[in-house]
Amino acid sequence: MKDCEQYQMNLSAMLDGELSDAELTKTVRHLAECESCMAEFQRFQNLQARVDEEYAVEQVPKTAWKDIHRLERKKRG
Repeated sequence: MKDCEQYQMNLSAMLDGELSDAELTKTVRHLAECESCMAEFQRFQNLQARVDEEYAVEQVPKTAWKDIHRLERKKRG
């Protein structure tokens, strides 16, 4: 169970892409073998998805600057 505590501390870092390759490999292997830690990881994933959805930034169209410049030219006439 002590190992589980260490792996559970890595879950947030794992979702954020902050684990080294070696830590990531160990953590993924542990998750594959430990239902409790996998359940905790899934809770983290669900929370992350909710946060991402809640605070999603609307993407500006790639043509926005062209459209702005075109409108400015029209105004100047």
